[in-house]
Amino acid sequence: MRHILLSSIGKGQYDHKTKVMRYQRADYTMGFSKEYISSTHVYDALLNLQKDKRIDKIIFMGTAGSNWYLMYEHLFEEDSIIKPTLQYDETYALRLLQLEEESKKKCVYRRFGSQKKIYSS
Repeated sequence: MRHILLSSIGKGQYDHKTKVMRYQRADYTMGFSKEYISSTHVYDALLNLQKDKRIDKIIFMGTAGSNWYLMYEHLFEEDSIIKPTLQYDETYALRLLQLEEESKKKCVYRRFGSQKKIYSS
């Protein structure tokens, strides 16, 4: 039987000190286990918690607002559980960063009374 990990990609939060987007560290556990893993990325935590199972494939899910650039960068960091089979591609990383910037520009915020609605163009 194949084991496929589905993982979502978030947006991250703006760190006012460093002036960059980043993910916050959180504690993850499975079921009623007392073991927990502290990680900034849910897929790393899940892989750590599922050590006894071989994961054959990982599918990342996200939206245009997800920070694909941060996820890609993390895959090549030393503390990442995932070890990519491809080499780091700076051109690809910069394109992901450009797409993130473009998606921010396409989002228009309008305020109607106390409601905030988001429209994408």
